[in-house]
Amino acid sequence: MTDVTVVHDAAASRFEAQVHGEVVGHVDYSTRGNTVELVHTEVDEKRREEGVASELVQGVLDQIRIEKMTVIPTCPFVRSFLDDHEEYQDLLAPR
Repeated sequence: MTDVTVVHDAAASRFEAQVHGEVVGHVDYSTRGNTVELVHTEVDEKRREEGVASELVQGVLDQIRIEKMTVIPTCPFVRSFLDDHEEYQDLLAPR
């Protein structure tokens, strides 16, 4: 794993993955009330085998939990991450 810092850029409606201050990935989102729809995850091609996307999504979900919000995982990567990590299932927005 890489030393990833997750930074919330609210003005851009995204969470960024930074490694030593360099942005190496992001998760785009939109909000509706108390729900965050995670719509797209992207990581620099040269960093894709380093676990950056998983660390990024985990950091995003941790921040959403702190804010007491729920998640709609439109992004396939986020959906897959949630399927594999039951400790985050409580964040899913009711259907």
